[in-house]
Amino acid sequence: MLLVASLAAAPALGAEKDLADLGRWAAGTWRCQARAGDAAYTFSLAFAWDLDKKWLVARLDGRARKGKERVRSLNVYGWDGDKLTSTFVNNQGARGTATSPGWDGDRLVFTGTVDIDRFHTTSTTTLVRRGKRELALSARTGGFAAETTCKK
Repeated sequence: MLLVASLAAAPALGAEKDLADLGRWAAGTWRCQARAGDAAYTFSLAFAWDLDKKWLVARLDGRARKGKERVRSLNVYGWDGDKLTSTFVNNQGARGTATSPGWDGDRLVFTGTVDIDRFHTTSTTTLVRRGKRELALSARTGGFAAETTCKK
């Protein structure tokens, strides 16, 4: 029975390790440049542990380069036993959930859904580590696409 219990717990250890690895690497504040269609944004993205280091929280705060559109979001990363989880909300009324099987080399790919008002669609976000001080994010939500580069 002990062998069965330890085998059942093995996937959780992988997801927990992946979350800890993400938290160690991403901790701190990043300065980001993003392009979504013909719009460009600059923002900060700050990662920190919360609630007794059970959740990794990412806070995004920025503006469109032209105009005064403010963009803010809160993303909470965790794990559900065998995969990483991501839950987000933003100041435009959007909310979403996604999961990732974990690190594939230097990439995390999260797939899930996003809702805003009555609009419901699928989403894929890929985070790529580019060394210790740079990350790239590629997001696809319905017909919307954004490419982001961040540096510490």
